[in-house]
Parts: sequence; C-alpha cells; structure tokens
Amino acid sequence: MTKKFPEGVEIYLPDDYKHLKVKRLAKPQPTSEIGRVVMNFHFYNPLDKNKKHKGTFTDPVTLLVEYTSKDEERAAAKDANPELRYDSGSGWTTFTDVTLIPHGKDFGGVGIVDLPDWDPAVGWFP
Repeated sequence: MTKKFPEGVEIYLPDDYKHLKVKRLAKPQPTSEIGRVVMNFHFYNPLDKNKKHKGTFTDPVTLLVEYTSKDEERAAAKDANPELRYDSGSGWTTFTDVTLIPHGKDFGGVGIVDLPDWDPAVGWFP
C-alpha cells in the first residue's frame, strides 16, 4: 500500500502493515543545522488512535522523499550531496543506506530509504 503526501513524500507499507495509518504532525522548527524540514508524522493503528506504532517493523517500510534543486545547491555550497536525516529526539541523525536518484540538472530528485522502525520528523541537510 502506498501513501502519498503533497510535501513530496511517499510511504510504501508492506501488507503486514496496511492496517497502519499515517498521522501528520506539526513540523519541528528548523535549526541552523537543517536545510529544510520536509514532514513530521507517525504511524498509528486506527483501532487505537492514541497508540503510536513504535518499535521494529518485521518487513521494512520504504520512505521516498523528494529533494529540490535548492536542497542540492545548499549541499553543493558545502561540497556535499543532500543528506536525508531524521529527528532522533536528541538531534538530527543521517539515515544510512539512502539511495539518491537525481531527476536531472536543476530538478532535484528523490531519496529512498527502508525503515526498520519509525517515529521522527524528516528533512534534507545541509
């Protein structure tokens, strides 16, 4: 099951998790460390909306997040590639094993990562 959001985020839920819903949350305030906060959300079971899904997914959930040419420009100014990060609660942490797929010159692209667990906001750095 695929859930698409206007922020340029797509979430692919394996069949074992198709019962989960995505609740959008207020974005955290950007810091000097982050270039752009994309989206903040958590998963919940619709039978118990007060209970967030926390912990490990048996089959990873795939997250696809678009990045813009401005995200690329900020990274290039620091001689780097865009980095997809999440708010771990104690700071922004870089996802490992993100695949960047550029759309072409001046068009940005997408970052794709499999999530073994989840509960943060996501954003592009620097």
